[in-house]
Amino acid sequence: MSASGGDGYKRSLFDKHGPEAAHHFQRATSLVIPLVAGALIAGADDVFTSNRLVDLYLAWPGHETKGLRELRRLIDTYPETDVAKRARAGLVNLKSQLGIAE
Repeated sequence: MSASGGDGYKRSLFDKHGPEAAHHFQRATSLVIPLVAGALIAGADDVFTSNRLVDLYLAWPGHETKGLRELRRLIDTYPETDVAKRARAGLVNLKSQLGIAE
């Protein structure tokens, strides 16, 4: 992503959702870039990053269903934990929002 493209997206996120969304976008991108480069991310950062990715997918028209995949990944990665429990609830909620049957 070019600096100008990322900055433009961050500005529109700020305009639409406020400074907190822009902060989360910046934090998510700072965590995703090393992930894509193959760096290992600590568990808490992995969960934070996944949750922010879901938020970004929901704000990105036409890509909302990618959030489902990320929630399923959290469930598979952290089975029998509070992370998986929250991801399952988010999955049900997102499917409902998208009109996808169980």
